[in-house]
Amino acid sequence: PSKFTSHWTKYVNRGEFVCGDRFYEKPNENDNYDNVSQPPFPERPTEWFYSLENTLYEFLLRSVHRTINPENADIFFIPQYGTCYRYAYQTPSAAVSLSLIKTKPGSRPHAANLFLERVTEYIRNIPFNNNNNNNNEERKTQSYFDRNGGRDHAVIAAYDEGAVHFPDSIANAIFITHWGNTGNPRNNSHTAYLPDNWDELVNEGIVTGSWRAYNRNKDIVAPPWSQPRTNEVRAPANVNGWTPTAERTTLCFFSGNLGLEKPWGEDYSRGLRQTIARSWQNVSGFDILMHSNDYLERIGSSKFCLALPGDGWSGGLSVYIRNGCVPVIVQDGVDMPWEGTFLDYSKFSIRVRERDIENRLQSILETITVEEIQNLQNGLKSVWHLFSYDVPRQPAFGPPEKDFQGSWSPPPVRTEEDEEEEEEKGAWPRDAMESIVDALHFRVYNMRKKVALPTYGYTYA
Repeated sequence: PSKFTSHWTKYVNRGEFVCGDRFYEKPNENDNYDNVSQPPFPERPTEWFYSLENTLYEFLLRSVHRTINPENADIFFIPQYGTCYRYAYQTPSAAVSLSLIKTKPGSRPHAANLFLERVTEYIRNIPFNNNNNNNNEERKTQSYFDRNGGRDHAVIAAYDEGAVHFPDSIANAIFITHWGNTGNPRNNSHTAYLPDNWDELVNEGIVTGSWRAYNRNKDIVAPPWSQPRTNEVRAPANVNGWTPTAERTTLCFFSGNLGLEKPWGEDYSRGLRQTIARSWQNVSGFDILMHSNDYLERIGSSKFCLALPGDGWSGGLSVYIRNGCVPVIVQDGVDMPWEGTFLDYSKFSIRVRERDIENRLQSILETITVEEIQNLQNGLKSVWHLFSYDVPRQPAFGPPEKDFQGSWSPPPVRTEEDEEEEEEKGAWPRDAMESIVDALHFRVYNMRKKVALPTYGYTYA
C-alpha cells in the first residue's frame, strides 16, 4: 500500500480527473502573480466521483477526532485507494494488470478484490502493542485488526456498487459507502459496464458468506463529496431562496443517462431510468431528459425529483436536497445516506416501489397535496447540511482552532420537534464529515454494548 500510495499522489498533484479530488486555479485566466490573485489559488473540487476516498482520510489526518495513540482509539480508519486503482492502474487498458492475475475470473472486480486483500494483509502486520499486556507472545502475534476481528476498523467503499468485491478477510469492518443496497430484493450486479460485473466473484467462490455490499447493522451510507457539473456541494444551501413548492411549475424532474442507447442495457439502473423515459418523457408535468446544462435551474422549478440508481449509487439526491426539490426515491431495498442511522426520510422525501413507476407514478404524485409537499420541502431545510461537506478551508490550509465550527456552516433550520430531540440526544452534527464521525461512534458503541438495533422499514407512497 505505501508504494501504491506514493504513485497515487502524482495523480492528485497533477489535478487530473482520475483520482484527484481538488485542484487550484486562478479565478481568471488573465490574472498573474503580479496582481491581486496571489497564490494560494482558490480550491475547487474536481469531477472525480469517488472523492470521499481521498478527502475523508485527509480530514481525519488534521481532525480533532484523531489520536496517534492506538490505545485511545475507538475506530481504526484504513486509508486505501481501491477506486483509484481501478482507474489509474488499469487505464487506458486493463490488459497488462489483469494479465498478472493467474486465477479465475481475472476481472477488474477481481483485481480490486486482490488489492483489498493486500491492504488487509498490510494492516494485519501492524503489531498490537498494548503496554499493559505482559504477555509478550500475544503482543508479537496479535494485530489491532485481529484484536476485534476487524470490527473496529473502518474503510471507504466508494465504487459504484460499494463493497461487493471486498474480500472475506475484511468483511467484518465498517464500510463507509454510497451504495446502501441491502441485497433484498436484488443481490446481483446490475452495472451496464460489463468489465465491472462482479457476479463471477461469487460464482467462483472469491467472495463468500453473507451479502457483502452493505450491512445495515454495521455499515454507513454517506453522501458523495464531489458533485459533478454543479461544484455547489461545498457552499451553503440558499434555503431562503428556494421557490415554494406551490410556485414550482414542473411536477417531476430527472436528468441523466436514460440508458436507452448502446452499450447501456436493461441491467443498467435496474431498468428504472429506461422505464421512466419510455413512460413519462412526453407527459405534461414531467421533465425527463439526458444531461442538461441548466440542471440546477430545472431542479429549482420542480416539485419532485427522481432519485434513481445508475450503475450503482447516483449523486443526484444530495443536489435535490440542497435545492429544495422533494426526492422521490425509487430504489427498492437500498438505504439512502444516514437512513436508518439518524434520519427519518419520511419527513422530507417519498418512496415509490419500483413496480409502480410505469403506470402509477403520476397518480401517486398528484394525490400529494400542496400543503404536504411544502411540509416535505420544509423538512429539507432541517437536513440539507448533512448532505454537504463544510470543508472549503480544509484540509489544504491546516488544522483549525479547536472550537472550529466551519467557515460558513449556519445553524440548520430547526423545528420544535428537532429541538426536543436535541435536548434528549444532543445536537446534530454540523455537516456530512461530522455526520460520518457520529455514525462511526454510533456503530462502535453498538458493537461494544451489543445493542440490538430497532427494525427499520421503508414508508412507501
